[in-house]
Amino acid sequence: MWKRIVSEIRSWFDRNDDFISIVLLLRQPRKIGETVLREAAERAWNVKLETGEKAQNFVVVNAMVRFVKIHGHFFQVLTAARPYITDVEFAVALASDELVKTAIIAHKAWLSVDYITSRNSQLSEDARYAATGKLIAELVDETCLAICVPDKDLIVPATPTATKILRNMKTAGDLADALH
Repeated sequence: MWKRIVSEIRSWFDRNDDFISIVLLLRQPRKIGETVLREAAERAWNVKLETGEKAQNFVVVNAMVRFVKIHGHFFQVLTAARPYITDVEFAVALASDELVKTAIIAHKAWLSVDYITSRNSQLSEDARYAATGKLIAELVDETCLAICVPDKDLIVPATPTATKILRNMKTAGDLADALH
């Protein structure tokens, strides 16, 4: 299965398309193994993921590489044991919400779910954000301080309301409602 996935990924990356990513700012680094990722995807879409060479919906975790393919959506999941926001002073100056300011200062690690778009994808940007939100919502836990949508310059506190919005969002802008 790994060879098929690598081949598919190579063909998908030729496309220059909008970058879709949602990032969790974390208190501490998290390890995301195959079981955690599989369970998150299964909860998000309420399906049982398959295994084997002919699987249509699956999770692959190999060393530092994590991929999820489910219902035609393809994601890469990345983690890092370092702050995502490097210019803390600048970011804090732009933030109006005190919880967001605290998250920017306090986060020590991050986790992202990135949507990989195929050449033949007909999905709108909103549909890709909605699918990404659905998956990353299942990875929010007590270590998560804030949710960041880099391409939209949006950071919101990781509250139950924000997580609910992620699960049901229709556009990336829906998450801004978590600040109100």
